[in-house]
Amino acid sequence: MGNVYLIIKANLFLILALSVTDVFGQSQKNELEISELKLHEYKHDDSIYVIRQNKSTSKKTIPGWFNKISLGGNFAAQLSNPLLIDISPTVGYKFTDRVIAGTGLTYIYSKSKSTGITQQNSIYGGRIFAQYGLRKWIALRVEGEALDIKDPADQENNRKWVLNPLGGAGIILPVGKQSGWSIFALYNFTYYTHPLNQQLYRSPWIIRTGISF
Repeated sequence: MGNVYLIIKANLFLILALSVTDVFGQSQKNELEISELKLHEYKHDDSIYVIRQNKSTSKKTIPGWFNKISLGGNFAAQLSNPLLIDISPTVGYKFTDRVIAGTGLTYIYSKSKSTGITQQNSIYGGRIFAQYGLRKWIALRVEGEALDIKDPADQENNRKWVLNPLGGAGIILPVGKQSGWSIFALYNFTYYTHPLNQQLYRSPWIIRTGISF
């Protein structure tokens, strides 16, 4: 329960930060629109006339493909044994309103204790993903994860690559107009076939929470 509370607390902080950013951005936009509207007054035959004059401004055109790029990432912390800290930024492209695909980087720090021996490991890698929206808040997701892990059973401390196909579903909650918070439950289909997976994850089910812009 402590791990779940920590993850929920961290994501609530992210949601609050995104909401404040969205409100501040909207306020700045409103102030800009007001500043572009000039009011002129002049007096003629004891009558006051007000002329509204729009200030012409040059606006830069943003390419359509740029608006379809989605930035985000995952953060997770497991404070039990093994200790895990996962930081994974991602970038995706929205092909349609329901389909998004992309890639990302992964860094995981792990620390485990067994029979009085402490082992630490820094894990590097990446992933590719595809996501399909079933409903407004529900989506299916598949991932291909590649991790470079130091094998604790290898006396020469050689590193090995672990390839994991993941699949599952989750929910995406909007935060403001451009941001969202998500939580997915993904199943690791090679969890029981690769011994390093069992040292890295406590279960074949991986819970990932993240944000997107």
